[in-house]
Amino acid sequence: MKNQEQEIYIDTLLIGAIAEKSSQPTVAIKLNNSAWETLFKINTGAEANVIPKSIFDRLKPKPQLNKTSQILVAYGGTRIPIAGVCSLNCRHKGIINKKYSFFVVDTQSNPILGYQASAEMGRIPFALHERVKSELERLVKLDIIERVVAPTEWVNSIVAMEKLDSLLCLCLDPRELNKSIQRSYYPMPTYEDIAAKIHGHNKFSKLDSTSGYLMLALTEKSSLVTAFNTLFGRYKYKRMPFGLICAQDEFQQKMEETFGNLKGVGVIVDNILVSRKDEEHVENLRKVLEKAREVGVRFNPEKCIFGSTSMPYFGHLITADGIKPDPSIVQAIIEMPHPSNKDELATFLGMTNFLSKYIPNLSSLNYPLRELGKQTVFEWTNEHATAMNRIRTSICYNLATFDTKAKSVGMKTNASKHGLGAELSVGGKIVALGSRALTSTEQNYSQIEKELYAILYGCKKFHQFVYGRRIIAHTDHKPLEAILSKPLSQAPPGLQRMMIQLQPYNITVQYVRGKDLPVADTLSRLHPPHFDEECSLEIEFHVHSVMKSISVSDKKMGIILEENKRDPIMIELTSVIQKGWPNH
Repeated sequence: MKNQEQEIYIDTLLIGAIAEKSSQPTVAIKLNNSAWETLFKINTGAEANVIPKSIFDRLKPKPQLNKTSQILVAYGGTRIPIAGVCSLNCRHKGIINKKYSFFVVDTQSNPILGYQASAEMGRIPFALHERVKSELERLVKLDIIERVVAPTEWVNSIVAMEKLDSLLCLCLDPRELNKSIQRSYYPMPTYEDIAAKIHGHNKFSKLDSTSGYLMLALTEKSSLVTAFNTLFGRYKYKRMPFGLICAQDEFQQKMEETFGNLKGVGVIVDNILVSRKDEEHVENLRKVLEKAREVGVRFNPEKCIFGSTSMPYFGHLITADGIKPDPSIVQAIIEMPHPSNKDELATFLGMTNFLSKYIPNLSSLNYPLRELGKQTVFEWTNEHATAMNRIRTSICYNLATFDTKAKSVGMKTNASKHGLGAELSVGGKIVALGSRALTSTEQNYSQIEKELYAILYGCKKFHQFVYGRRIIAHTDHKPLEAILSKPLSQAPPGLQRMMIQLQPYNITVQYVRGKDLPVADTLSRLHPPHFDEECSLEIEFHVHSVMKSISVSDKKMGIILEENKRDPIMIELTSVIQKGWPNH
């Protein structure tokens, strides 16, 4: 049977030798007990170790070079020519002496030491050592984690992430563990359950819990499977860590046990909905807050709503006058700007054809727009605006109602140069749409970062719908499939923060062709001029923290930036990163 080709991703291959005084992280290794050392570039985002054939040919005795069906691919999609695979003994500082597998590439590239070998050699940035140690000590004092010495069946990895307040956050990466965890699938409350509790009420409050999972103590058996490795030994969680696939079920059950018996109170995972009439509402709210203080539940004041006359819930607005449609789920359609040229008009018409089942009499409604597309001169008139408004109204009115009993949802996302688009569906029926503009900083992200950002935006935009359910996310950026299936620590640093923010969601990313995403594509191109400031701040801070960690002086960085502006290869590379690969 012919072996199937397996794609192995590496972050980058830099052409040219690494200078001894280079600021890039490197490690000197003796290969196969050679008298000389080879300087490897440390790349914790790479899935493989790589050496150029020129170095391989210098090794004596010459190692065996084996054929392989694996393919070496840069994250941008470029395939790297492989001469074969070999096994080499690596010796570092006379301490590490171990064999690793290396891809031999037929290019004049730098040798690369990938994630696994880098981790085993302890090549973690020294600047983080003390901060990691301090954070571990803090978590021990808070009784969240404890040291573990005995052997454990599971040992997970962690990723250090700098938060907005400059504190270091240690994030467990339980991807492999999640594959073995058996979820209880505790039933989520349905729309009917909540509606029955709040019928006839005219005041509503919503409390958003924060650090809620930490209120769940783990049994000794469960605690052991959360063990993770650090430079300072192994630790295990004593309380439910962020990212476990079962956390939302256990938390929902605990929250309902704690607050579910209170009058006029509905629990929706991390939100508590409090309702009643006037003075009774205040009394209900007081009881909830007292109970929260008693059990140690804390709330995020920036996301809490108090004493409102309406409350969004699963595509509806709960009001004193009854249930009404929630305009936020179709805001992207309502505020969609009109096309400014024939290309944008064609994009809009393509979307309406795809949505024809939501637009009765589409052929008559879009007739003026189709005729405009045939004209030599593009001139937008009131007739065209009226036609577009009627189409938008029809879409908004005819979208399906979200089924709160659904266990899985579908999401399609796309990123253009200036915006993001997302479409949510249940059972093949579209229930919500979203789009937003990209900030000037976000527009400079690489295309793969924008595409992952679109998925993150969709999850956050539709959080109330998708949290606690399986999400099948479709994207036309194939590398994301491979990257998101790998351990967090193996992802490029530019994607790690977004991946960490996706951890609360049970999401599977699948590649589809771009032509199969007409709605998300249109939403990303014809978007309202809004952007999510909270989400933008999180991602931009990560960019700044990466820049801060580069060991280059401001003067040297200035020289590098100026030279990059004049170098034709770097100019072309910058264009590809910002605009994506050319079609030819």
